[in-house]
Amino acid sequence: MIEGWRWFGPLDKIALPEVAQTGASAIVTALHEVPYGEAWTIEAIRARQAMIADAGVALSWDVVESLPVHEDIKLGIARPELFANYRQSLENLATCGITTICYNFMPLLDWTRTTLDAPVRGGGTAAIIIGIYMFFRFFVNLLYRIPLLGDVISAGVFLISLVLGLTIAIIVMTFSILIHHPFMVTLPLVLIIGIIVMVKRQTGKSKANVEQALNCTPSAPCGPTSLIV
Repeated sequence: MIEGWRWFGPLDKIALPEVAQTGASAIVTALHEVPYGEAWTIEAIRARQAMIADAGVALSWDVVESLPVHEDIKLGIARPELFANYRQSLENLATCGITTICYNFMPLLDWTRTTLDAPVRGGGTAAIIIGIYMFFRFFVNLLYRIPLLGDVISAGVFLISLVLGLTIAIIVMTFSILIHHPFMVTLPLVLIIGIIVMVKRQTGKSKANVEQALNCTPSAPCGPTSLIV
């Protein structure tokens, strides 16, 4: 058995010397920077092999994970050159001595799960769960692909994000000012409360005057039971 380690290329936070500390001797990686559908050239493959070999540790690129399948191939609408590019990538990898190649055929994404740590017997974990969340996620992604509907959804998501963002920003700013400068918030609040109280009192007086005017006539004394004739 060969012990391998998944490495996501030059941008991976885990450096190759750190990978070597695990005891691994093989690297599992891919040319993540190459767009889906384009052929992996022999020059690019050998450059990545040289990068791994020149890291100063006993590591070699033995496994590709993964050689992405273009979305149009999955949907059955692929142009002939997409198949040709995929075959060429396989041939170029074999030419460079890499013959163990993984691929995924999941639509919309290379692969995904709702959880990466589903418990299994014996106390271990596995990434095997696909649930209702993933279903709706795929459904929304499919809606985005409908030209007009996708634009409407994008606009709706933007507006919702804008409203939520502004609301959260106002709340955070208010609490920040309240904590660091309480008088700046207290004084306006006191003024607002005072204005509300004054308006309510004035409204109550106006209402009482109106009721009194309606209940008082020259032919009837003022009182709550007086009638206007």
